[in-house]
Amino acid sequence: MTKFTPKIQSSLDFLESNWKFSNLPKTVVVLGSGLSETVRQFKIVQEFFYQDIPGFSASKVPGHSGKLLIVEIKKNDYAAFLCGRTHFYENHSASDVVHNLRTLILFGCRNVLLTNSSGCLKKNWKLGNFMLIEDYINLTSQSPLRDEFTIQYKNPFVSMENCFHKEWIHFYEKQMKKLRIGCHKGIYVGVCGPQYETNAEVRMMQKLGGGAVGMSTVLETIAAQHLGAKILGISCLTNYAQGIKKNVPLSHFDVVEKGAQSAQQ
Repeated sequence: MTKFTPKIQSSLDFLESNWKFSNLPKTVVVLGSGLSETVRQFKIVQEFFYQDIPGFSASKVPGHSGKLLIVEIKKNDYAAFLCGRTHFYENHSASDVVHNLRTLILFGCRNVLLTNSSGCLKKNWKLGNFMLIEDYINLTSQSPLRDEFTIQYKNPFVSMENCFHKEWIHFYEKQMKKLRIGCHKGIYVGVCGPQYETNAEVRMMQKLGGGAVGMSTVLETIAAQHLGAKILGISCLTNYAQGIKKNVPLSHFDVVEKGAQSAQQ
């Protein structure tokens, strides 16, 4: 294996030395706020706490359990679930935010499913529905491609066109409609947080064409696209963005609770 930066290499060494199956995982799923219970539908065959994996960092935000779970989808076919993520607003660098995902991609996961709990920017969409991400707007002013990994190993000037896999979007839309799960397609607006957006910022995002807003996903998308992975993004619409519904205060507790209610879907 190519020698990566010490932090990435230490994470890869740990996974290699502790991996007990003949086949590597093909897919990594990142579960957002309150969505960790999703993985309980599958057969869990291996479990790691983030704090036990060298180089990994865990979120201190409620709703992010901080576990790497390996599930067996079918015989000898595995997927990795990152139950929780770290955020830029937790005083991490952009590179730290994507480290866990980047490690799993380099370990063999060429398919990436990014989920998040997000604020709905459309007044006529229902909470608890999902938005398949067709594109994003990065309002964080950050990029994980500014780091040592990029400079040393790969061209950072990567195209972000069609970063979300169109065939997967079409497939998921078809399946969700078949299961009668509320589903939309739209643009995800990524912000730094942790404060929620002002009414003026929400109006700006709506004029830019945004469908959902959140504090994650865009940096992970950039890192995954840079490494040549196929990406699908799904937002769980847990609350209306500020000002869309009058006199409705925003609460992270409500976000986590609504995410947990939607996890099985």
